[in-house]
Amino acid sequence: MKYNLTNETYLPKTLSNFPGAPKMTILDMLGAALFYNIVPLIISLLTYYPIVYMSRRLFKRISTISILSSGFLLSITTPLTYLFFSDWHHNDYYLKVAEVLAWILAFIISISTYYLFNKRDVGKTFAIDSIL
Repeated sequence: MKYNLTNETYLPKTLSNFPGAPKMTILDMLGAALFYNIVPLIISLLTYYPIVYMSRRLFKRISTISILSSGFLLSITTPLTYLFFSDWHHNDYYLKVAEVLAWILAFIISISTYYLFNKRDVGKTFAIDSIL
């Protein structure tokens, strides 16, 4: 999507490598993003339960700090997995600022969403037996 926002898809070099770029829809972009990120997403899903379980063992009561730390750990798994499988090489050969801003924005939205969905539980006690 960042390419359509910055008109990079219409560069001559891009059009020679990918002639269908100007005809892409948002669904095409989302499908491609899902295809390229399926492994990090699966690993994130597999690590969800252990992260939540460890955070509940570490914190006895639900607080803003416990929610934010859990959200941070849950949000960081996808980027770390992505970087690990790409051999720690970042796509910095084009639009590095847009790439970094996209990562930061996605990270902030992820943590904020996790906090908003769980903030009603602040002050409650974790029931460890309920997740076993």
